[in-house]
Amino acid sequence: MGPYSKTDERHILQRSKDFAQASRGVALFQVVSTMGLFGIGALCLAFSPTWITRAIATPFFTALVVRIFVLQHDAGHGSLWPSPAGNRQLGTAMSVVTGVPFRAWREEHAWHHTH
Repeated sequence: MGPYSKTDERHILQRSKDFAQASRGVALFQVVSTMGLFGIGALCLAFSPTWITRAIATPFFTALVVRIFVLQHDAGHGSLWPSPAGNRQLGTAMSVVTGVPFRAWREEHAWHHTH
């Protein structure tokens, strides 16, 4: 099977248009649910009575940090929240958790996309 034809590409682009716009409701759900689970995970790690419960919780907690970075990445592209200011604020807030400075990362990542 060869590469997509122009008709296929147009069809794919047309069908995916609904997903190309930031949605405040979707973003709010993603951020609140992820950060809520992160908070619960942090409490579980902080107050777990044995090393085995911490060992079990750590991979889930780590996956949540990765998920927060994915949301930060989307904010860096301006696609998480409908407004640029909202993307900057959310990205900056999430950088506190990920340890990746949002503004510097956004500028470097934008360069990556242009080269």
